[in-house]
Amino acid sequence: LKEERRELHARAASWLAQEAPIGESSHPAVLGYHYARAGYISEAVEAWLQAGKSALQRSATKEAVAHLREGISLVSRLPDSRRRDEAEIALQANLAMAYTANAGWSDPHVYGPYSRALELCASCGTIREKATVLWGSALAKLVSCELTSGLEHAQDFVRRAEEWHDDEAALMAYTAALIANFFLGRLNQARELAGLISARYNPRQHGKLVQVYQHDPLIVSLVYSGHIEWLLGRPSRAIECCNAARQLANEIGHPFMLAFVSILGVGDHWYEGDLAANLASVERGLKVAKDYGYPMYQVIGPLWATSALAARGPTPGVLDELCGLLGKLPADNRCIQMPLYRIMLAAEFGRIGQMDRARAFAASAESQMKQTGELWAAPEIYRIHGTLLCREPGRDDRAAMRLFRRSLASARELSAVGWELRTAISITRLLMSGSEGGPGYTEARDLLMSTRAKFAPAETSSDLREADQLLQSLAA
Repeated sequence: LKEERRELHARAASWLAQEAPIGESSHPAVLGYHYARAGYISEAVEAWLQAGKSALQRSATKEAVAHLREGISLVSRLPDSRRRDEAEIALQANLAMAYTANAGWSDPHVYGPYSRALELCASCGTIREKATVLWGSALAKLVSCELTSGLEHAQDFVRRAEEWHDDEAALMAYTAALIANFFLGRLNQARELAGLISARYNPRQHGKLVQVYQHDPLIVSLVYSGHIEWLLGRPSRAIECCNAARQLANEIGHPFMLAFVSILGVGDHWYEGDLAANLASVERGLKVAKDYGYPMYQVIGPLWATSALAARGPTPGVLDELCGLLGKLPADNRCIQMPLYRIMLAAEFGRIGQMDRARAFAASAESQMKQTGELWAAPEIYRIHGTLLCREPGRDDRAAMRLFRRSLASARELSAVGWELRTAISITRLLMSGSEGGPGYTEARDLLMSTRAKFAPAETSSDLREADQLLQSLAA
C-alpha cells in the first residue's frame, strides 16, 4: 500500500542519513530517490542537487543532467519561499553547466536553465549562485556570437563582483570580460584583464573553482593570452602562456580543462606552424573528450588541427571530413570561431588547387565575420583571401592588393602587429613579383622594415625569420 511504501522509503532514507548528512553522503542520488518517495520533498531536492554536483565533479555530465532534472521536477512541490527559489537557482545553474560540459555552450538546452536562474537571482541567491549564473549567461551569449550583448553581460558581472568584494566572483567576471574583449578584437583590454586574473588568482584558494564553474579562470586566461601576446607582437611571451596553461591544467587534472587546453591552447604551435606538435596536442584533447563524453570538443578539435591533418593526408578526403564537421556546429552565424574554421579550410583547399572551393570558403568567412563582429582574426581572413586571388586560375592582383590593404588597416586598428607582419610579408611577395628594381621593391622594403621594427630585437618567430630573409633578398 502507498502509505506502507512511504514508510519503508522513509526508513531507508533515515538509515542512510545516519551514515552521513546529505552534503557528505557517498550516495546522494539514492537518498534523493528514497526521500522523494517518502514525501520528504525538501530533503529530496537537496539530495538530488548534491548528486548532480557530485556527478559534475566527476565529469559524469549525463548523470549530472539526470539527477538535476529530478530535483527540478520536485521544486514546484515546495511551498513558495526564498528557500525554494534558492534551491531552484542552484539546480538550474548546475543543470546548465552540465549541458554545457556535455554538448557545449551552444546547446539549446543551456538557455532555459540560465534564463530561469537569472530571473530568480534578481531577488535572492548567494554570491556564488549569482556568480555562477552571471558567468554562464555571459558565456552562452559569447559562444553563440551575440558578442556585443555578451560583453555587456560580462561588464555587468564585473561591476557586481567588485561591489560584492568577492575574489571568486571577480575572477570569473574578469575571465568572461577577457573572452568578450578578445573576440571583439579589443586585444589591449583583454590583456589588462588577463593581468588582473593573474594578480588575483591564488592556487590554493582558487584551484577548486573548476569544480563549481567547469572552468579554471587562470587556465582560460593563459590560453587566451597565448593568442593575445602573439597578436600584440610578443611571441616569446605567448609561448610562456601556453606552456603555463598546459602545466596548470595537468596539475589540476580536471578533464574538461585538460580537453580545453589541449585543443584550444595550441596557439604556440598554431602560429609557429609546428604541425606535429599541434596535432599531438589536439589528439590528446580528443582522447580526453572521448573518455569523458565531451562531443563539442570532438567536433571542434580536428578543426584546430586542419593544416596538420591536411598535411598528413589524404588531403581531399580529410578536408571533406572537416567540412562535414562544420555541419555539426550551430548554423545561422551562431557559432564562435566559425570564420576562423572556414578561412583555415580555404587556405588548405587553395594549397591543393581547388580554387573555387577555397575562394568560396574565404568569402563566407569574411561574410560571417562582418555579420557577427568577431574581429580578432579579421586581418588574417582578409590576408588569406588575398593570397587566394594571387593564384591561377582567375588571378587578380589588384583585388588581392585591395584585400591586403584592408588586412593591414584592420591589423593596425587592432594593434595586432603579429597579423600586420604576416600581411606585410604577403604584400612584399606580391610587389616583388612585379618589375625588379621598380617602385614596388622600395615600397615593399619600407613596409616590411617599419613593421619588423615594431617587435623587440630579442623576439623571434617563424614569421620574423621569414621577414628577415625577405629583407635580405630585397637588400641584395
